[in-house]
Amino acid sequence: MKTLHIIVLGVLCCPLFICAIVISPYFFPVHFPQPTGPFGVGTQTQCLTMPHEQEWHSPHADQKRELVIQWWYPTDKKVRKATMPWAPEWVALLERHHSICKLLALDNIYTYAQEHAPLATANGHYPVIIYSHGLGHGVLNDNTALCEELASTGYVVISVSHPYASAVVRFPDGREIKNTINTDVLPYTERQTLATKEMELWITDIRYVLDYLETLATHHTPSIIFNGHLDLRHIGIFGHSFGGAAAVQMCRRDHRCKACINMDGKLYGQQPTSPFHKPCMLLLASESIKPSSLSEQEILKRYQTHENYEVSCKEHGPAFDELVCAIGRDAYKITINGTGHGAFSDLALVKKHSLLMRLLPMETGLLNVSRSHEIIKAYVCDFFDRYLKGKSSALLDNQIARYPEAEIRSYKSIE
Repeated sequence: MKTLHIIVLGVLCCPLFICAIVISPYFFPVHFPQPTGPFGVGTQTQCLTMPHEQEWHSPHADQKRELVIQWWYPTDKKVRKATMPWAPEWVALLERHHSICKLLALDNIYTYAQEHAPLATANGHYPVIIYSHGLGHGVLNDNTALCEELASTGYVVISVSHPYASAVVRFPDGREIKNTINTDVLPYTERQTLATKEMELWITDIRYVLDYLETLATHHTPSIIFNGHLDLRHIGIFGHSFGGAAAVQMCRRDHRCKACINMDGKLYGQQPTSPFHKPCMLLLASESIKPSSLSEQEILKRYQTHENYEVSCKEHGPAFDELVCAIGRDAYKITINGTGHGAFSDLALVKKHSLLMRLLPMETGLLNVSRSHEIIKAYVCDFFDRYLKGKSSALLDNQIARYPEAEIRSYKSIE
């Protein structure tokens, strides 16, 4: 009889448990980690038109390329409660096209930035960090938590959208441009050709943003709060996935970029492993460079031939090793065990939002997502602090074993 009572109780409670899983995100908002620096964080977005760059993605021959950039920057006032909705244009797109996303209450996720807050000006000039998102599924604010953390410690961070190659770009006038690139349906060789062409466009985008920043230093615009407060002698760049490859290419090819971080991005573009002798960090997921073996059917479907598969494999571990060895001094290759590709974006934190989120394939890896975010944040902040602010770092020198999950190869002592 006691066993029967337990079974009946389980049957009655099961629907209640399922309901609790589904509705809990609606009643318990998720707050991203609070930035730990001495400043509060302001944010604003801005549209830039590239007058000499035709938008070759567009069917309209006379359309000029337009970018949306988002700023995160130090402000004097710190807030205790997160009130800024996370990635609203991305969330709206997901909810429009995927009904299940409405159950996830993604619009109940908040960050600590304050829209249009005044810039903290007492410190004078701030080093600048550029962020570049991933290809196809990425958006300009898909690494908000990390950008807010950097801003709180005294950086001006600028994320650059790449229209037609971002999941969605929303312009201030309400227009939206969605991703038109689907590399999954292309043969391997065509994907590589497209990636090389797209890389050149992304470099053009980021260079235009740097050009724009230089105009702010010489032309005073009353509506722009950053006039005279950007330290353009110390510019860093980081990115996720394809954006990480773009960060490496920009640091190689533009003298204004002084240091770069590639977060789990294969090396694309021209001469991807050639040296450029600037500080460079490859921050990698163990699941990306140590992939599980694919079946014969999966190899042929994804790569068409074994030769293409072998080339792709070399674009991960061996190519990374070749690059850091070629750079030598101030090059780092750090592999975080237990992490997947999605761990290097806000997806890792969004996954904490509900049990339903944890059931979705988000490639964040087996490592606890809070732990993976803590590790990534520590290495990114220490790297930029060392090379843009001149601070020492026991973490980068591998003098402390704070994160046993991280395998670090440092080439700092190699001339």
